[in-house]
Amino acid sequence: MTLKHTALVVKQDLHNIKRVPLAGLLIFALAVLPSLYAWFNIGAAWDPYANTEGVEVAVVNEDEGTTLEGEAVNLGEEVTASLADNDSLGWAFVDRDEAEQGVREGDYYASIQIGADFSQDIGAFLDGEPRQAEVHYEVNEKVNAIAPKMTDSGATTVTGKMNEEFTKETSQAMLTTFDKIGLTLEEELPAMKRLMNAVYDVEDSLPAVKSYTDAAIYLDENREEIASEREKLSELTALHPEAEEGAQLILAADEKMPEIRESADEALELKESLPDMEKLADDLSGVEDRLPEFERLLSDGLDQAEQIQTMLGDARSELEAIEEKLASAAAAEADFAEVTSSLETGTLTEDLADVSKMISESAEQAENVHNELEQYEEIFDEEELDDLANLTEALNEADERVEKIEGYVLELLEEENIDTLEEQLETSIEDGQAQLNNAQEYIKDVDEAFAKAERSASQAEEGLTQAEEHFPQIEAVIADLQKISGDSWTEVQSSLEAAEDFIRSDLPVMEEKTADAAAFIRTDLQEAEESATEIVNEVESAAPAVDEAVTAAADFGRYRLPDIDDGVSQAADELRELEEERTVSELIDVLQNDLADESAWLREPVALTENQLFPVPNYGSANVPFYSALALWVGALLLANLVSTGLIGPDRQEKFTSGDVYFGRGFLFIVVGALQGLIVSIGNLMLLGTYAEHPVMLVTASIFIGVVFMLIVYTLVSVFGNIGKAIAIVFLVLQLSAGGGMFPIETAPPFFQAVHPYLPFTYAIDLLREAVGGAVGSVVRYNVMILLSSAALSVLVGIFLKPLLAEKIEKTSEKSKSSRLID
Repeated sequence: MTLKHTALVVKQDLHNIKRVPLAGLLIFALAVLPSLYAWFNIGAAWDPYANTEGVEVAVVNEDEGTTLEGEAVNLGEEVTASLADNDSLGWAFVDRDEAEQGVREGDYYASIQIGADFSQDIGAFLDGEPRQAEVHYEVNEKVNAIAPKMTDSGATTVTGKMNEEFTKETSQAMLTTFDKIGLTLEEELPAMKRLMNAVYDVEDSLPAVKSYTDAAIYLDENREEIASEREKLSELTALHPEAEEGAQLILAADEKMPEIRESADEALELKESLPDMEKLADDLSGVEDRLPEFERLLSDGLDQAEQIQTMLGDARSELEAIEEKLASAAAAEADFAEVTSSLETGTLTEDLADVSKMISESAEQAENVHNELEQYEEIFDEEELDDLANLTEALNEADERVEKIEGYVLELLEEENIDTLEEQLETSIEDGQAQLNNAQEYIKDVDEAFAKAERSASQAEEGLTQAEEHFPQIEAVIADLQKISGDSWTEVQSSLEAAEDFIRSDLPVMEEKTADAAAFIRTDLQEAEESATEIVNEVESAAPAVDEAVTAAADFGRYRLPDIDDGVSQAADELRELEEERTVSELIDVLQNDLADESAWLREPVALTENQLFPVPNYGSANVPFYSALALWVGALLLANLVSTGLIGPDRQEKFTSGDVYFGRGFLFIVVGALQGLIVSIGNLMLLGTYAEHPVMLVTASIFIGVVFMLIVYTLVSVFGNIGKAIAIVFLVLQLSAGGGMFPIETAPPFFQAVHPYLPFTYAIDLLREAVGGAVGSVVRYNVMILLSSAALSVLVGIFLKPLLAEKIEKTSEKSKSSRLID
């Protein structure tokens, strides 16, 4: 293959066209003919949905009408009158039989039938029993594929118009009513406030009601126990005597309360004296240690008292002897001498001195014991010190008596008395009987003194004996006190502290309650007993009714109150929400409306805001990409069928290779393809007036597509001959259905969706759409690259396969021609 030979082939073709003008005219016709295919299809489908007034649809109105609020209404007639003014379809108003026959025979594409109850069904809405009114639509779909869609749209328009009018009238009536309701609500707002407050009050009282019903449920569930308690209540009337006894005990306690208070005060004083008692407890051990010494002193005192009494007895015996001697002095002077001798010798004086000394010692010992006991007597308890007090008293008496004896003895021992006695005796001797008598009288006095001394000594001895007898008891008392102080002192302290707490905290309360109880007993007990008896009687009589009421209240609490509680709570919550959000006020504002504006809003509450990207004004312009691409492919196919892809006759020279022929003859085909694209695009714009956002791009793209399609078809026919023509026709058929020209490819079956990406049509249509509607650079570049790739692939097939298949295809062609059926 050489460029020179290719140029010679082109030159031959041009010479042949000049030589035979008819051939040139035919070639030009083939350049124009495909455009006619596009122009007629585009013009026929220029705007079909704007010319539907010739699509006849039969309308049948059998509505009998109805009466609404005293007025006769026939909505069917209103619908037909509205359709008469509507030129969207060719409405034909006929009866039912004619409509059915016309639709069946194809005279009408469809029919719309309004039933006899149409007005009644719509009017039922006002009676609160709305029924959906029906319009019967019948369509003959065999007449045309598109007509049913148009009539469907018309029927939808009719029903939509009906719905719109109904909505308009209904909304006006509803808004008028709402306006009245708004005024009424505004007038009744205070009453609503009161109602809301009442609901809130009910909500607030529900817990109390629930507590009452809970109590009723409890009573109902414990009916047997309550009956038992009621029986016990009845038995209370039999306990009045016991109550009286208890009341008397309370009165007695109230009377004893001062004494109890005094004892309590003493207990407090005892608590305060605890430190002294602790000291006593410490001293008790010392007392116990000295008890043997006390016992020894008492024993010695008792012994001395016995000696004193013995000595006093001896002294008195001597005095009696002296007295006897003095009595007989007058008879015997010698006796006076003996008496005198006795006095002079001091025998009596010595005896008296010994007695005095012993009494003095006993007195001192008794005094010491007495003082020792008195030292502890002040801190002993009264009960425990009875024996000690008795001992102290006995010692005191003994002490006094010893002191008396001592006085008597000392009186006797005074020198003056002795001397006086002696002088009297001497005087008596000298003076005679008179003086002796005086001495005897004095002796009697002395004897009485000794008698007193003996009695005192005897009493002292008795006192000491009693003291000695009580001493074991004293020892036991001291031992008990020491044991108490040792074993129970902590417990005693705790008890006293607890008693102090009770006395200071609880005792006043107890006093007050006891006083109140006593006051009640004195003044109100009798009346209370009578009231209790009366109450018991009333309880017994009212028990059946109370049981019935408790059962009713319990059932109410179990089964009805929960629902009421939920309902009231929900209502209160919603009312509070209404108040917080000012819903009622806003509702009043809404209900008091502008009827015209709001009625229009109700007819069309949602407005569609349409934003058209790459708008195309009419259906014909939108179909330019599809029909133009189809015309160019058909044009290429026609040219390949009418113009030979090889050289014929003298033009066929041996020096021309298959490649020279392919490129040389291909130049003619490419020129015709470019002319086809130019003519179809210029005709679309100039003759039909189709819309194109980018008209220059539309012309350029059409030429480019015409060249690409021509290369594909030319290569198929040049390489494969008649088989290539068949392949080109198959591509035409596939591209009509799978190219996505009329409907979105997504609506096609899966097979067509699968082959869609491999068809040149797909990218040619998309490229032309960019020119018509508006170009997107990336889309344009993508489609151009795919089409260029398709053209390049076709050239490669022609270069490599034509030399290989040329001879075989030639033989096949000759055989076909030999049949004298195929050229």
